[in-house]
Amino acid sequence: MGWIGISDLYEAQLRVCPDMQSDTRKLLSRGSLLVEFEYVSPPDGGTTLVDFSAAEGWARRLKLHLGADNRLMLVQTQEHADSRCVIALSLPPTLGPGRLRATFSWDAACGTARLSLEGEALDAPMIQIADNPFPMPVSDLVLLTRAGRRYCAGPVRVLAFADQVCPVPLPAGLHEGALVRTQSGYVPVQDLNVGDRVVTGSGFTLPVRHLVRQSLPMVGLSRAIRLRAPYFGLQDDLICAPNYKLLLSDERAEYMFGREKLFVEARFLLGHRGVEELRRLRSANWVHIVLDRHADLNVAGMWAESLCIGDTLSSETLHASSPLAHIPPAFLPLGGVPCHPTLNAFEARGLALMDVA
Repeated sequence: MGWIGISDLYEAQLRVCPDMQSDTRKLLSRGSLLVEFEYVSPPDGGTTLVDFSAAEGWARRLKLHLGADNRLMLVQTQEHADSRCVIALSLPPTLGPGRLRATFSWDAACGTARLSLEGEALDAPMIQIADNPFPMPVSDLVLLTRAGRRYCAGPVRVLAFADQVCPVPLPAGLHEGALVRTQSGYVPVQDLNVGDRVVTGSGFTLPVRHLVRQSLPMVGLSRAIRLRAPYFGLQDDLICAPNYKLLLSDERAEYMFGREKLFVEARFLLGHRGVEELRRLRSANWVHIVLDRHADLNVAGMWAESLCIGDTLSSETLHASSPLAHIPPAFLPLGGVPCHPTLNAFEARGLALMDVA
């Protein structure tokens, strides 16, 4: 089923059978718990982000703590167990304030667990693997999602859980329904197939090598941005991820930055009257297109990026945890360079009201 519980700590949306919501005997032997929070340098005693405990049937506890030494630690314990599951990630000492998303994924049958961390200020996800996680009662996850403000500290903004081990996401890209121009016309992105040839900004067509399909909660870091037609030359409304890169082409861009074409993330266009943010307490299906090289695509009449994998999957652990784990690295365009520069937050805000090419 995927993501079956999503909360912004004020409202929760659940897709769980009523008989499973209170029965501690219903266990998730594999699943994922997502915690999104605002990061600031922790105080001397650190910050406990999540501290959930229950005693019905047996005593158990799940704690996510950001220490004063900038270590993010997840500890899972159970009464009468011989061991506990502990996973720790050391955050970069130079990390500045911003939104971070920690995801704890477990497979008790296989005896493995993973803690991953993503964020706008991180160049690539951080991952740590551990052993011996415990199955979690569905009722515990439901209670945590419904009453998140009881168990979470102030910096926490989003909670979600899934009934499967979710991959560590790559950039989400386009929402289902976005129209991508191919050599035979516009095609909804979810209907593309490997081998289809898409039109690029260079005037040539390139074959689709891979399609990254992901289901993510439509809140926080994976909320959606809608660009409305006919603004930006769009022939149809476009819904994309906040970090999806759109192509700017404007004489002011060339004057200020010395480049005729520049990428800007969709979230930096908020404030333009043709751009709005969508927040939904549900999951959404996203698709990103991998070509032989990074290129700009025609999406519903405007230009935007294909997926630039670059060094994102440079390590074996990152690759094995990603949505592209089933594809050998030799068949992926790793180490590619972007076809155009990307504006940073400060530069983008200075050009926020420019038209998109």
